[in-house]
Amino acid sequence: MNRSIPSIIIESAIVMVLLTFQCTASTQRPDTLRREFADSLCLQASFHVDTLHQYNTAIELFSRSIRIYRSLNDKAGEANALSLLGFPYRDLGQYDSAIVSYEQSLALWRQLRDDEGEANALNSIGEAYQYLSEYEKSNQFFSKAFAIARKLRIEEGQGAILSTMALNQTYLGQYEKAIATYERARRIFKRISHAEGESASLTSIGFNYYFLNRYDTAIAY
Repeated sequence: MNRSIPSIIIESAIVMVLLTFQCTASTQRPDTLRREFADSLCLQASFHVDTLHQYNTAIELFSRSIRIYRSLNDKAGEANALSLLGFPYRDLGQYDSAIVSYEQSLALWRQLRDDEGEANALNSIGEAYQYLSEYEKSNQFFSKAFAIARKLRIEEGQGAILSTMALNQTYLGQYEKAIATYERARRIFKRISHAEGESASLTSIGFNYYFLNRYDTAIAY
């Protein structure tokens, strides 16, 4: 199979990272080298997920990086790698394994008192439960992620989380609740001039009115 130009470029970048690691081995402290090697493993694993779609290889590479970070007591590196590890599991449909990774990451972000990392982990857990069609449970995690996004004043993130929560409410047949939640998202997107988010919210509100058999109102959206 012919490789694309972007694939070759990314592979070359990974090779350069590994060569740099080897060339600097005699001049840097062992812990620093091991941390840089763990970072390079995460880079390579992400390439296997995003470009090659070789998820099992990515899982092995992320797992190796996690073992190194753990041996260095690098909790931030470990938390980040665990967050990333969840994605190949998710793409393989192994949602329970993804949740385990995200929950381990969540615990570390909380130890580090990293609000943004905690919010991202909560959001990822919510997404995994959504894939499992556990919509109520999914929204429990999205609600916690939303609270942190609001605390940090990340408005685009707030709008995105509310939209996903509203989708879960639609799946549950809670159309009135979904409309109210989409309206909250719409107001946020409007305030930050996010035209795509506002438009998507309006469309989704219209669909929920349609599901309520309120066709004239649905058409208005």
